[in-house]
Amino acid sequence: MGFTKVILLLRGFFKVKPFDFSIDWVGKYANVNKMQFWQNDDAEERMKMINEGRNGGSINPPYSKILLHHAKNGALEIKTHTEVESASWDPHAQKWSFTFHRKDCPDNETHFMNNKQAPGSTVSCEADYLISSTGSHLGFSTLPFMRTLATKEVVPEVGGVPIVNEDLQYGSLPLYVIGSYSAIQIGPTAYNLGGIREGADRIAAKLRQLEDSTTDEEQPPAEAVKTSANSDVCLATLGEGEINAAASMTALLYSPKFNLIQTYFLINGIAGINPAMGTIGSVGFPQYAVQFGLQYGLDGREIPANWTGSFWNYGTSEPGVYPSVFYGTEVFGLNSALRDKVFTIASQNKLNDTQLAMDRRAAFPDAPANTPPAVFQGDVMTSDLYFTGGVFGDMASNLTLTLTNGTGAYALTAQEDNAVLETLVRAHKAGVADYGRAILYRSASNFDRAPPGSNDYEYFINATKLPDLITPAKENLYLVGFPIVTAVYWIQVPNSTLLSGYGDVFGTIPQ
Repeated sequence: MGFTKVILLLRGFFKVKPFDFSIDWVGKYANVNKMQFWQNDDAEERMKMINEGRNGGSINPPYSKILLHHAKNGALEIKTHTEVESASWDPHAQKWSFTFHRKDCPDNETHFMNNKQAPGSTVSCEADYLISSTGSHLGFSTLPFMRTLATKEVVPEVGGVPIVNEDLQYGSLPLYVIGSYSAIQIGPTAYNLGGIREGADRIAAKLRQLEDSTTDEEQPPAEAVKTSANSDVCLATLGEGEINAAASMTALLYSPKFNLIQTYFLINGIAGINPAMGTIGSVGFPQYAVQFGLQYGLDGREIPANWTGSFWNYGTSEPGVYPSVFYGTEVFGLNSALRDKVFTIASQNKLNDTQLAMDRRAAFPDAPANTPPAVFQGDVMTSDLYFTGGVFGDMASNLTLTLTNGTGAYALTAQEDNAVLETLVRAHKAGVADYGRAILYRSASNFDRAPPGSNDYEYFINATKLPDLITPAKENLYLVGFPIVTAVYWIQVPNSTLLSGYGDVFGTIPQ
């Protein structure tokens, strides 16, 4: 049994796409679209991006070839820009009667279609069968099983899609959505297998978290490790300070539960920032991590009159001299090729900001301290001592210049980085990790000194009373880190081009 003629009606163009959304959402640089989507908190705007990304119905390339082949042979007539104006069923003749109206359309599309109907005209025809494939109308709260639940908690919808949270949870109810109903969080790919898998990962991670959750009294003070549902991504909280970070990182690296030989490590946290290098909310990628604590020190009231700082390097007799005695953790170099590669990815993101941060930076007269936050390159100073003020800041700058032979630039403060990098060096030597896959970045939550003309102590104490000042730093850690995690294509770069110029001062890792 067969048919001599089939008419395919399309309300728009004959669109051919590999997926029913733009390939930009799954290609090499998909993270750019995703970050633009997730940075937009307006659900209406997100839905607009979803509709633009999907751009209506389409046909994949293999089936388009089949359809065009039948159209060329006359078995199929493809009517683009055409709608059914009227339709009626004759039960006696067992036939459908239609009236088709073709809208005005670009002439350049008709050359490969066999639609003989003129634009702007109306024609009639009869058919034995009508097959309608026009999609569906979404309305989550109107689904039969939701009629009772929707009265218990009202969750706003956009185009019938509920505005669920990032875990895809519907309000506070123990109800999670997936597929098309998760689109406000997942994006245009939510309707397809890739988006469904991402949604499943989110829900599984949340359920695992609920299973593992404990009371505050039972929760350990720092060390916590969470993994995604498929174990592709692991989040480890190492604790604050060098000892905590080293102990936690060592436990993680040598745990029998993990195989981290080919793992990329994103080491990050909040930081103080040198106003000569950046501003609150900025995100810095270091080439060097320098340790402040391995120095001689003297009370500032007892230093020689011609000194500008009260610390000096081991084996020397004054500040600014390269040390002759090393413990090995004084300075670490990061993989510069890898840093440059992820820096390009991170630089594409728009960073968040707050009015409080704007007000705080307005007191500084010069850029970059008084400009909006940005992604930049600058080095980090690790110190358990939480120092503040221009004198300490200048000492940190001088120490960085000395230990890097004039090539480094102090920008950020930290309390953990050298400890984490040392554990990675030792793990690399033991064959359980690859130091060359370490990526370090910090986001600035405060300035390391007061603006010119202000008192450093008073400025610092005032900052401790502004807990919301940290907000853009925390948000920007995620905004910068997420696209790096998702941009897995750079992992395929050969090691010979990635692993160059990194390690400790002892040269533990062969170059």
